[in-house]
Amino acid sequence: MQRSSMDTLQIQDAKQRFSEVAARAARGRAQVMTQRGKPFVVILVIAEWKKSRSQRRTLIAGLRSCPADLTMLVTQRSREQGLEVEL
Repeated sequence: MQRSSMDTLQIQDAKQRFSEVAARAARGRAQVMTQRGKPFVVILVIAEWKKSRSQRRTLIAGLRSCPADLTMLVTQRSREQGLEVEL
């Protein structure tokens, strides 16, 4: 499935036209609801939601898949004592 395009509408409008909003989401157009002018929630087809959930990876997996040379990355913690700081 292709990356879906998105429609944006205020949450009040979405509540009034929920069936229409859900139908557009089912056709692959994610529906972004705003509240006080800021993105609040998204309605999208379940296949897109599942796909986005399956793309999560651990930090280690992300680093391992990085195309850059990470051999210079310092992965060991220093054994030196930390500095004393007055609070």
